[in-house]
Amino acid sequence: MYKLAKEGGRTLICRQCGKEFVFTQGEQEFYEQKGFSLPNRCPQCRSEKFGKTQNTICAHCGIESNYKAIVYCANCFKKLQTQLEQKTEEFQRISDELQSKLFYSESQEMELSESHKKMEQLITELEQKVNNLNMEINMKDQLLTSTQWIHPALNKIEQRLDAMEYDHHQSSQHLLKEIQAIHNSRMINRIFAVIKHSLKPKHNQT
Repeated sequence: MYKLAKEGGRTLICRQCGKEFVFTQGEQEFYEQKGFSLPNRCPQCRSEKFGKTQNTICAHCGIESNYKAIVYCANCFKKLQTQLEQKTEEFQRISDELQSKLFYSESQEMELSESHKKMEQLITELEQKVNNLNMEINMKDQLLTSTQWIHPALNKIEQRLDAMEYDHHQSSQHLLKEIQAIHNSRMINRIFAVIKHSLKPKHNQT
């Protein structure tokens, strides 16, 4: 038995305590949505009944377990469902952000790995160039060591050339003096010849 209450609610009589209670419009919609029949107990008796621990059997595996049933009205259930959906959306947004950051981090890691490989390649090329330069320097050092005898030999050759140049100069000076002396001697002889010739008596004067 029930009577109509305000705002579309129904007044029912609890079969446990015999008191009247209001079955609200929201509760009616929730019960109709779930396919439940009308409640036979008031909210307080239902709370006492379902607040006790009772055994139940799992429909899947058949194992008994203890549980405490928690009952919400339709409005509270919708609010909780909305909050749960909001939290689910928030978790999904956070998950998407983390996924995006992870993807960006992996991209950065790949770029860093590629840069590291290029740096290693450049270092290897530089090491090869340094080794080649060291080999060239060693070869030049060996060549310089093997040609050190040239400098003393060149110095001796230069000294000999200087000596030969001095001897040549001295010989040239001596030869020039000889030539000058010969030239002077010839000039004197010619002068004597001219004087002698001029001093001879001429035949037409006798």
